[in-house]
Amino acid sequence: MMPDFISAFLFSLETQYTTGYGTRAPTTECPEAIFLLSVQSIFGVLLQSVMVGAVFAKLARPKNRGHAISYRDSIFLLWPVTVVHKIDISSPLFELSPLDLMKSDIEIVVSLVCTAETTGQQTEVRCSYTPCDILWGHRFRTILESDSSGFVVDYSKFDETESLDMPLCSAKQLELNIKPNSDGNTNETCLSEK
Repeated sequence: MMPDFISAFLFSLETQYTTGYGTRAPTTECPEAIFLLSVQSIFGVLLQSVMVGAVFAKLARPKNRGHAISYRDSIFLLWPVTVVHKIDISSPLFELSPLDLMKSDIEIVVSLVCTAETTGQQTEVRCSYTPCDILWGHRFRTILESDSSGFVVDYSKFDETESLDMPLCSAKQLELNIKPNSDGNTNETCLSEK
């Protein structure tokens, strides 16, 4: 039986915050202690709510993975996706030869935007390539091979390139040189000999 309202209030606090039913230090004789205990209990719940919210927000936020997705070292496109820029008369690279490329201040910016199917979070990574980063007449080595058991991916070759027999001239010069001239011969001055 509760003798008065303050005793019932203290009993309620002890029940709500599981502080116990043992001998009570704050008594009905000290209203300041009751007030302080009430404020402390309410502040404790608010502080705990804020901390849980902050931890949840931190865990639920997608991580900045721009540093983890490197175009030069570890870009991963699901097979058989291939990204190609066709160099034809409408391409801004149509008139660039290897020498012109090295002299130019061109910069190719690649932007990759994807959405994780499991979380629906969007990731965007951008990388720029200057003439020093571009290898003329190279391609990435094949990393996907098939054998009797299926496909094998050799990740040790992931960043490796191999040299191709490619003309050392612009696509425009190549197009002009491949077309037969008036005597029916082709002009092969810009074709490389490897």
